[in-house]
Amino acid sequence: ETGDRLEESKQINLSLSALAKVMATLCEAKGKAVHVPYRDSKLTRLLQDSLGGNCRTAMVACISPLASTLDDTLTTLNFTSRAKAIRNHARVNLQASGDAA
Repeated sequence: ETGDRLEESKQINLSLSALAKVMATLCEAKGKAVHVPYRDSKLTRLLQDSLGGNCRTAMVACISPLASTLDDTLTTLNFTSRAKAIRNHARVNLQASGDAA
C-alpha cells in the first residue's frame, strides 16, 4: 500500500507540474501564437478548453486560516493568482435564430 501511495503522489505532482507549466505558458503568451504543452498530462488535456479555449472559467481555491498551513495557503494563492492572469476571449459558438422547433 505504501508503494501505491508513493506512486500516486508522484503522478499527482507530475500532473500539477504540467498544469503549472501550461499556465505559465498561457500567461506569457499574451495573445501570441505559442506552443502550449497540453499533452504533457491527462489533467492538462482535460482542462485544455477551460484554460486556453473558448470559454469562461471559474476557479475555487480552498485555504486554511491555520498558521500551520501557511506554506500551503501561500502556494494555493500564488497558483490562483497565475490562473487569474490567463485571459480567454470567450465568444458565442452558436447563436439561435428564429423559433426553436
